[in-house]
Amino acid sequence: MTDRPHLVIVDDDREIRTLLSQYLEKHDFRTTAVAEGKEMRRVMERSRVDLVVLDLMLPGEDGLSICRELRTRSQVPIIMLTARGEDVDRIVGLELGADDYLPKPFNPRELLGRIRAVLRRAAHAPRDPSPESVRSFAFGNWKLDTTTRTLTDLEGKDVALSGAEYRLLAVLLSSANRVLSRAQLTELLRGREADPFDRSIDVRVSRLRQILGDDARAPQIIKTVYGEGYVVGYNGLDNFRTLFHEPYLSGVLLRTLVWTVGVVVVTMLISLALAQLFNQRFPGRRVARWALIIPWACSVMMTALVFRWALERSAGVINVFLHDLGLVKLGSNQADWLGNPHWAMFWMMLVAVFVSLPFSTYAILSGLQGIPGDVYEAASLDGATSWRSYRHVTLPLLRPAILVATLINIINVFNSFPIIWEMTKGGPGYQTSTTTTYMVSIKQGNVGESASLSVINFALVIVIVIVYLGTTKWKEQVDA
Repeated sequence: MTDRPHLVIVDDDREIRTLLSQYLEKHDFRTTAVAEGKEMRRVMERSRVDLVVLDLMLPGEDGLSICRELRTRSQVPIIMLTARGEDVDRIVGLELGADDYLPKPFNPRELLGRIRAVLRRAAHAPRDPSPESVRSFAFGNWKLDTTTRTLTDLEGKDVALSGAEYRLLAVLLSSANRVLSRAQLTELLRGREADPFDRSIDVRVSRLRQILGDDARAPQIIKTVYGEGYVVGYNGLDNFRTLFHEPYLSGVLLRTLVWTVGVVVVTMLISLALAQLFNQRFPGRRVARWALIIPWACSVMMTALVFRWALERSAGVINVFLHDLGLVKLGSNQADWLGNPHWAMFWMMLVAVFVSLPFSTYAILSGLQGIPGDVYEAASLDGATSWRSYRHVTLPLLRPAILVATLINIINVFNSFPIIWEMTKGGPGYQTSTTTTYMVSIKQGNVGESASLSVINFALVIVIVIVYLGTTKWKEQVDA
């Protein structure tokens, strides 16, 4: 299933790769095993990766080089494996950016435990405030540049920060509107569990408040949530400013437009054809009409879940059928339809069309049945062909029904959440996210940015509806 964490195992030993893949797959992980760094990069370009298990002793480009290069462009968690147990190797690996280190031979259960621990830490960690993600944070009367690691006031004057103060401020800003406990901050900043009596975080917060001119008795920037931790809360336009720095936002907006237009257009074309068919007399028409109601009667979430299981790469009925035809290999990347962004979008749009058809078809069918028969007789007497009669008589008279069906579909599809969330949760790497799923997943519950995106979402719906109504009104004037 696509919501399982995706691990990439990089090891030149085929037997170790195979054994680790099989073991981790049994424990609800999705794995891709490769022999070298070049293959790892290809995998990371194609799909989202949640953690890399990296062997140190690789032929050609070694694990340390791969780790160093990977850290310059990604914050994906890394666990290094090696048959060399010298302390210097472990120290170098950790300093280059590895999150954990395990010497060979090792117990697979220990590796499993370390993977789960690293993923837990990563789940609480904010996206790295690096030049590749967010170049700067604007808050209050200050700006933090993550490229030069400088703090600047309104007058453009640089304020000195120590390394520890910068890291703490960057972590708090990148997790804006999310409370971080002392334990979480200690683990994020130092990579170790917090001592219950350790007050170093409190001391650093106090220093930052002094630097920022933030009154400790009534702080407006770094706020204390008693019994919980610390939070930087953006207010007003700061939420929008931060939102527009999100690296995935432009792709999400474009994808939302493609998703809405694609699903609505296909749905309306198929609905027109089905309505025309159901308006004719043929054996089994009543059964066919009842069958069309099924997608409407079923829960959208349930329908999405059925398709998600049907597309499961190891045992889904669709993949089993294709496997029997010799088209795919069960469990392969080729069979991972929902792990490929393009195929995932295709299947999700197919499900969206499937659940949208009943309403649109019956709305148009009701319009067809309201057209008087003598109108067609008059058109026939004038020598109109079936196509000309449909184009110049049926479609104009169906315009009110088509208008209502299209508007309802635009609103429903644009705000569609269950299908995408249940099938892919917007992954891999937000590449199947629309605005509705992105506002849920963005920074794991950042209320400020999510609320800002919901405002943008509402505005986009209004714009789309106005454009559609304006176009329809203009078309009516032209026809008149």
